[in-house]
Amino acid sequence: MTLDTAEALCDEIRRSGQAGAPYVIGAAFALAVNRHFAPDATPTDVAAWVSTIRARYPDGGPRRRSTLEPRRGSIIGMIVWINGAFGVGKTTTAGLLVERLPDAKVFDPEYVGYLLTQFIGSPTGDFQDLPLWRHLVVETMSGLAREYPHPWIAPMSLVNPAYREQILDGIRADGVEVHEVVLTLPEEQLRARIDADQVDVAARQWRHDHVARALTTFATVTGAQLVDASQPPDKVADTIAMSIRAVPNR
Repeated sequence: MTLDTAEALCDEIRRSGQAGAPYVIGAAFALAVNRHFAPDATPTDVAAWVSTIRARYPDGGPRRRSTLEPRRGSIIGMIVWINGAFGVGKTTTAGLLVERLPDAKVFDPEYVGYLLTQFIGSPTGDFQDLPLWRHLVVETMSGLAREYPHPWIAPMSLVNPAYREQILDGIRADGVEVHEVVLTLPEEQLRARIDADQVDVAARQWRHDHVARALTTFATVTGAQLVDASQPPDKVADTIAMSIRAVPNR
């Protein structure tokens, strides 16, 4: 399959308006990998192949917008990005917020990471360190907002300031409104909440290991709504929902 043929296929999937399009594209990629490599191929082999293809295009490859190109200065869709330390309560808040914003849906950018790591590995063990993950998150979130222009809620910690800027500014550059919320907690309360979580016990140590960096990052963050996460979860969600409704034309 040539690049032009692949893009034509992606365009056709997009025009079909099928909600499962990302899974179709992922399946197509998996099929291409299976046809190109022997059964004993490693994730490193696949990553090298992808890098070779991308190297043919210095700008990272063509970026088609076609009829979905936003008008200069226009705003399409809205993303509520719930940021904060790992374990602070982003997923809980997202679930409550979706009940307070008409037609809102949750999309966790971790799904993109789970898909990628089926084929390639991150040298650091963190898929956020993969440039391709950050690129695909921008494209996926922008695409969702363009094609399905209702509120999208993204509960995802971005503790690396450079990654946060790349992703959120990249989405905004596509003409999509981003309302970033940072949930805050003092360190003692944050660590106690992490220890009390019985749902995702496997992530406990990871969360503890990233507390210090998260607190440092969010202590100086600008351009975001800071919300005290020590409040009851319903109150946290109410605070966010009220701030969004207070924006003119929202």
